[in-house]
Amino acid sequence: MLKFVLVILSGMFYTATASATDRFEFFDYCSVSMVNMVASSNQPLMIAEHVGAKDLRIEAEEDDESNVMLQLFDRRKKSTPDTPGAGHLGWVTYHPAKNILTDINDEQLQFDPQKGKHFQQCLTRMRECQDLNQKLKLDATIDFPRYALTGKSRAWFYAAPVAQCRSESIFIVPGDIVSRTGFSIARDEETQKFYESVRGNDSHGYLLAGYGDYVGWIEANHLEAVDLVCNDARDKSGLKNPAPEEFVERKVAQTQPRLYFYDAPDKACLREDNSFIIADDKVQMVNRSAYAGFSFVRYTHPVTHKVTEGWVLASGLK
Repeated sequence: MLKFVLVILSGMFYTATASATDRFEFFDYCSVSMVNMVASSNQPLMIAEHVGAKDLRIEAEEDDESNVMLQLFDRRKKSTPDTPGAGHLGWVTYHPAKNILTDINDEQLQFDPQKGKHFQQCLTRMRECQDLNQKLKLDATIDFPRYALTGKSRAWFYAAPVAQCRSESIFIVPGDIVSRTGFSIARDEETQKFYESVRGNDSHGYLLAGYGDYVGWIEANHLEAVDLVCNDARDKSGLKNPAPEEFVERKVAQTQPRLYFYDAPDKACLREDNSFIIADDKVQMVNRSAYAGFSFVRYTHPVTHKVTEGWVLASGLK
């Protein structure tokens, strides 16, 4: 996935229009079927260590013949400087053309062929998504840089902005914030005509964005610009320029090693500098009922006398 990030962002230095990606790592998008396939095999170290699907971590790469080389690890065991090989279970190779799995000596392993078929089908879809990304032109865009997922449902990552390219396991949940890459599907007639021809009846909108180490297309239907979410939360709170007499003294609860500041009373509005106060810090709090679980406070640093204002979780005060 990281290679995808670098390719996307590097295009900004050279041109306002780019292809979606020149290289695309898609094994993360097929991780569920990949793990299930390997976990069903009789790989000797997996059996000896009783490694099931939930304990199996796999790093994948493709060779020049489109076979998939899989390095296996036991999640329960962590490597250290003293035990650098801890948890390593060896290598296997999946041959998609034949739906077979072999060990490091090219000896064929037994496994559930139906689970291999699922992985094979996912790989085929993702290669088609890779081809689509290479054909799809993007334009640089100036828009809100951060978006929050609203509503009650998860939003999936897609390898390309069409329904059949959905990841098997990568998604965000309500309250998560993604960062826009600065590109969107080009609006020229040729690109739009091509995109309409491949998306079919898919009615989703898609945003090219990043979350953690992942960059990809995300369903945009329930994404809202963080700036708009925070503005709306501040307006609904009804708090504007509180007078000094409205404040009362409170302390940060001892159960809160860190109580973070928010720009508005919404969990999507966590302050970007991650500023916080700690247990027993004294604050001045607006003496009103909490709004959406938040209270507005003013904190004066006892040494620097710097004043910080913002919203904090009301449950963290006493």
